[in-house]
Formats: sequence, C-alpha cells, structure tokens
Amino acid sequence: MANLGQTISSNGWREYQTLINKMVALRDNQVTEGGNYVPVIGWRINKVEKMAFLMCIGVDGLYTDEVAALAALKQRRDSNAIECCSPMDMDMGCLTRVDPRVVGQGCSSMGLSWYDLEVTQCPLLDIDFLYSGTKITCRQRKFCKVA
Repeated sequence: MANLGQTISSNGWREYQTLINKMVALRDNQVTEGGNYVPVIGWRINKVEKMAFLMCIGVDGLYTDEVAALAALKQRRDSNAIECCSPMDMDMGCLTRVDPRVVGQGCSSMGLSWYDLEVTQCPLLDIDFLYSGTKITCRQRKFCKVA
C-alpha cells in the first residue's frame, strides 16, 4: 500500500499532486502489465476540493478529520448526482523562471482542483533559441453535476 501524507511546505499541495499522480499512474501501469494492485491512500486531507480532486484522479482511499464531508461527497458520487470531469485545459503561456507560478504553486494557484498537466521549456522572445521560459499547461479535476 502506498500511504502519502500531504506536506505543509509552501509548495506542498503542488508537490503532493505531482507525487499522487505519479503513484496512481505507476499503480495502473503495474496492473496493466500483470502486476499486483497497490492501493494509493492520501492522508490528512480535510478540504472538500482536495478530496474531490484526489477521488477523481484515482486514489483508493483518504484519511481525513472531516469524515462527514467525505461521506457526503462519496454518497453524491455513488448516487450519480455528481461525476468526475475535466473542463478545458488552460495554457499559462510562456513565463519567466522567476514567475511565482513557476517557482511556487503552479496551476494550483488557480484553485485546489487544478494541477500541472505539462511543464515544458519555451522561448520568451522570437530570438530566444535557448528556450529560457517555462510553459505550464493546467488541467482541472473536480466533480460536476450530472445532467
């Protein structure tokens, strides 16, 4: 079992999202290749928006102090009142390396359900052949009402 606790550093949520995404992908790849299923459990998740994000990316369980909020979210999902969705991806454009979104919270600066889908180098100017900028593409994972 992979138990992953959230850190409280300034970039804690962004780093946690990246780590959880990697663990879920690794688990899924192992199962696809015939390996054992390794549950991924997140812990000390007390905000509903974070709970929804983690449920939608595929964690197997959560430890929380807000059991009633988690139970209500799970009940709404199980009754098909809500489902996981990913609205349109958002591109932050080419940012300087000192931009707070690059060195700080990244996509989660737009909200706790946003994460860094892709981070690549990009040219800041037309003559920038060294690609000195950073482009961040963001994706949101959350629950949406079922129509």
